[in-house]
Amino acid sequence: MENLPVWSRPASIFNSIERIKEGDANISYGLYPAARGKGYAARAVSLMAGFLKAKGLKQAIIRSEPENTGSLKVPKRCGFTRTGQIVTRNGGELMIFAKKLR
Repeated sequence: MENLPVWSRPASIFNSIERIKEGDANISYGLYPAARGKGYAARAVSLMAGFLKAKGLKQAIIRSEPENTGSLKVPKRCGFTRTGQIVTRNGGELMIFAKKLR
């Protein structure tokens, strides 16, 4: 299993990630300050969602800290819907966005 690409590993491997279920993919992104605000993250997320759909995953999830206003724009631009907010095991808060891939 160690040699399998991340997207093909069973969800049980990722059971420590809150709100991720079997068939879901967690999309994360980060940019250096000079690259922010130019649409790069939205483009990368859109491309990744298409790739994950082609691989048969059911849903893409983006989790973002509520105070990260720049990051919160990305899921909205990419057609994700806000599905809730959670408190992580570490006590932090994350807003949850989801997009059906099938």
